[in-house]
Amino acid sequence: MSVQSEPRLWLEYGDGTSHSGPLAVGQRIMWDILRSLPADDVSTNIALHFALPGGITWDRLLGALRLVLGRHEALRTAFAAAPDGEPQQQVPATLRIPVDVVAADPSDAHQADRLRESMRAVPFPLGDPRPVRVTVVTAGDTPTGLVLGLSHLALDGWSLTIVMEELALALDGRDGELPPAGEQPIDRAWYERSEAGLRRQAAALDYWAANLRTLPALYFAPAPVADDYDSVIFSSPAAARAIAAIAARDQVTPAMCLQATVALVVGLHTGAWDSALWTVTATRFRPASRRLVAAFNQNALFRPDWGVDTYAAFVRQAAQGALRAYAYCEYDLGEIDALLRRIAAERGGELPQGWFYNDSMVATGATGDAGPADDAPSTPDGRECQHIDNHDGQVGHRMFFRVLELSPSMTRWLLTADRGVLLPGGGERFVRDVDAVLVAASADAGLTLDEAARRIGAAARPSAPPQGPAAS
Repeated sequence: MSVQSEPRLWLEYGDGTSHSGPLAVGQRIMWDILRSLPADDVSTNIALHFALPGGITWDRLLGALRLVLGRHEALRTAFAAAPDGEPQQQVPATLRIPVDVVAADPSDAHQADRLRESMRAVPFPLGDPRPVRVTVVTAGDTPTGLVLGLSHLALDGWSLTIVMEELALALDGRDGELPPAGEQPIDRAWYERSEAGLRRQAAALDYWAANLRTLPALYFAPAPVADDYDSVIFSSPAAARAIAAIAARDQVTPAMCLQATVALVVGLHTGAWDSALWTVTATRFRPASRRLVAAFNQNALFRPDWGVDTYAAFVRQAAQGALRAYAYCEYDLGEIDALLRRIAAERGGELPQGWFYNDSMVATGATGDAGPADDAPSTPDGRECQHIDNHDGQVGHRMFFRVLELSPSMTRWLLTADRGVLLPGGGERFVRDVDAVLVAASADAGLTLDEAARRIGAAARPSAPPQGPAAS
């Protein structure tokens, strides 16, 4: 199996207009992340495989690609630093990219997976003018599969779902059903600098400031170092069944049930009986931005209410807290950094280290790629915990909890955490404690927070209640 060294096809797409402008906040966040990584790092790359509809022609395939890629400026945008050092985005009138062609190998059941991983393994340099790569798998001269590689600077997980939906419609010949495209990234960047955009950002900064000032002191402790980290992948059919049962009983989404439980176990492990998560959020709250394709995610500060007695009340209140967090997650990157420094000085501590929670791949219906893992034997109950070496990019954060899969029959999580703030047992104990709380709560509708703490061997509730989340 080999890709032709010289592509036989080229694809040109775009609407014929060109312009340039500043980066939107979400794009600037991703620019800074990618700039901080080694030049050959591919951990943020996106790659996917489509099985094409039977009997599809080359004309329809290339027409669908030309149509969908051409609708979204981010998929032909190049980024570069201006003379003053600030990054700019440049949208050409059209972009011409090669289309590689690979013959299908009926004897290789994993060919599509190998092609996708080969695509993912090629870096996208910051100045790369081609944020999209295309390979077509053929049987004879008939296209049967499509592999796309995409730069994370071009789009985020929610954008990926938009592109996938549109491609499916176009490949099926249903072009007329495509909804209007959302605003383009440069339009978003100018909105953020408008009076309305600045008002939203000011409200977000007030929300963050009020909550940061009342978080437990441990959120301002010195940053950990690399040797302090554990990284694990945990799979549990029992937790998946428990999440489905709790969600139905307590009228919350499965995603919120898991998010709230992770926040609960953070508060129990640290002994603070208070917690906050930096949740990766799609931030598509205005009608104009609903179908925006770009690197657009920002972090919301999710802080559940610990002033309740039962797990069920905690989860229901957490759903309300999530809505507050999402309402105040659009802000200027420089101003939020200045706010963090200012409040850290007020608190007499270090810059707060993020407790990150990301379920964006699950929310979009895609699946996460956990990377290489050591083999772990299956257990009779289906639970598996694999220790992995996957934490270098997370050094400096307290935790990064990523939901890789969440269905009624299986849930799978990747956790990288500073073991210095967890109970003995580190990352593996943390994920097993999340699992234990979920299973216990599904069996007992009246489970109290004190009982949850006892079940995982955490400290009892302190006599002085936590201050709780600040209102907007």
